[in-house]
Amino acid sequence: MNTEQIAKRLVELCRKGEYEQAQRELYAQDAVSIEMPGSPAGALGDAKGLE
Repeated sequence: MNTEQIAKRLVELCRKGEYEQAQRELYAQDAVSIEMPGSPAGALGDAKGLE
């Protein structure tokens, strides 16, 4: 998949409310989300991987 295809699929799934499916299908197993230092913590704070 190229970037445009991934973006379109992500929008499609999110519009249906299928957020977990989007993560399973489109995110890397080792994806990392890091909150900016000093910012309010997100719902999950820092997150690593899909688990």
